Amino acid sequence: MVHRARVIDILTNELKLLGPILNFINNFLKERLMQVRVINFLSNPRTINNGLPQGSVISVLLFLIAVNEVVKCISDPSHAHLFADDLPC
Repeated sequence: MVHRARVIDILTNELKLLGPILNFINNFLKERLMQVRVINFLSNPRTINNGLPQGSVISVLLFLIAVNEVVKCISDPSHAHLFADDLPC
């Protein structure tokens, strides 16, 4: 699961992203709600504090930024290889 605050920190401090685009991303990620539907039953809304929304183009970019941090933590002599297994055909 992606830690949203860390992604915002990377965007701000490492990638030097500022202004309206950073505000947009921050607003896009905060105060998100989810509900679960099973047949005709709909759960009460719940606030989601971590993770990224599915189905959004910007979520893919934010996920790549988060995964890149994991790779940076792997030290020699280990090597990291990343792959995607959820590509549309």
